Amino acid sequence: MHHTRRRTLGEIAARAGRIQLFDSRGLEEDARRDLRRIIYAMLFGQINLLITTGIAWTGFLREVLRADDFLLGLIAAAPVAANTLQILIAYWMQRYQKRRFFMLFFGLLSRFFWIPIALVPYLIPLHGARVALVSAFVVAVAVGNSFVSLSFASLMADIVPMRIRGRYFASRQAISLVAGLLGALAASFLVDRLGKAGYTAALCVAGVAGMVDIAFFFRVKFPPMGGQEGGGARGILSSLREVLADRSFMRVVLCFTCWAFTVNLPAPFFNVYMLEHLRMSYTQITLAGQIASNAATVLVLSRWGMPLDRFGNKAVLQICSRVCMCIPFLWMLTAPGTVWLVPILYILSGVFWPPIDLAQQNFYLGAAPGRDRAMHVAVFFAVFNLFGVALGNALGGLLVHSVFSAAQANLAVMRRVGWTKYHLIFLLSSLLRICVAFGLFPLLREENAAPYGEALRTMGREWCAGRVRWAMAVRASILRRRYRRRRGGDQGQENSHK
Repeated sequence: MHHTRRRTLGEIAARAGRIQLFDSRGLEEDARRDLRRIIYAMLFGQINLLITTGIAWTGFLREVLRADDFLLGLIAAAPVAANTLQILIAYWMQRYQKRRFFMLFFGLLSRFFWIPIALVPYLIPLHGARVALVSAFVVAVAVGNSFVSLSFASLMADIVPMRIRGRYFASRQAISLVAGLLGALAASFLVDRLGKAGYTAALCVAGVAGMVDIAFFFRVKFPPMGGQEGGGARGILSSLREVLADRSFMRVVLCFTCWAFTVNLPAPFFNVYMLEHLRMSYTQITLAGQIASNAATVLVLSRWGMPLDRFGNKAVLQICSRVCMCIPFLWMLTAPGTVWLVPILYILSGVFWPPIDLAQQNFYLGAAPGRDRAMHVAVFFAVFNLFGVALGNALGGLLVHSVFSAAQANLAVMRRVGWTKYHLIFLLSSLLRICVAFGLFPLLREENAAPYGEALRTMGREWCAGRVRWAMAVRASILRRRYRRRRGGDQGQENSHK
């Protein structure tokens, strides 16, 4: 019995070791091992991300720092604006060829700063000083993350073969979301049970998880960067002019920056809307929001990797963006009596949003030449974060705090239909997304990409055929069970006669 149990466990371990996380054909063993480590690192990185961008962080700002709508948008925008330093960071990275040092040192330091942020309520008695110190730490986190994101993007472009990028990044994100789900749910549980102490616990967990994420990269082999040692000596302005003159790359920057602007206008206010207008608890928001969205992503994301590689990024981007442009408008239908709509909207986001992120990543990596890739990626992130994320957050906060608040107070029609200032920012976001989805994304260029209509028809036919095959298989299974039951009954009657 003991030997049987040991052999069974050994078989399970062997099967687990053979699980294919990505297409590893033609890769050396060291490359396979490094790609797996990067997936494992993302498990902890996702915990850090979902806690520090989720309801625990929003509640910390709202309850502990007593941030109003404008301050909420400003704090969300400030660290993103700090990411404009990425151009300078890229210059240093290209000049000194030290992306491994930049990623490990600044990554550990920036993730550690979440722990002092969590302890601010206990260490600083003055409200103004708390706000200033938290803002400074958040900017420091953003600066450190700039080193990490540039180093990581450059590393991925060098070690992930183009033929498997869609499937690899899809598998990586889907697997990591499982850990993120557990971390976000635990954080919400802590906040609901412990109150303000729960914020401290959740942010400390986020800091530790973020440092573990970076620690995995100590064992990843960083190949030499493109270009020669000291290649940045030609000057940062010269490198910057060369990037800005690359029209195909700047077209990618423009399209995704405009999309990010439309997305980030209402971004700081979804959690506030659920807390204050829909009267949902932290755990309810996490279950209906992050859990529902990420569970849907885990189930379908691996299925998006193949269409990305098969039809191209542009076709998948157009399909998914035309669904996501309607989501803010659908938020306007939610009310305290229709909270059941919230998980449906998050499931829609979980299904159709991740392919947009994957397509964006593939577009800017594909458009950035290897010779000066770090500077190209830096320009993308600098413009994207400054004008897409930071400006979107800041302008959204300003509109909600002033213009839309005044409209809510003075317009009788809003009171009659039950709209709030948050409904107006949702409506504006949806209208602007429509403009980008139909006006800008068709301008993107990609070699060997399938036309949008052809990709949509093919995916629709294959989806319908798959549903028909599934229904036929279910029907056949039911008929087989009925046949076995009848046959068993007939044999029982024959035996009783005998």
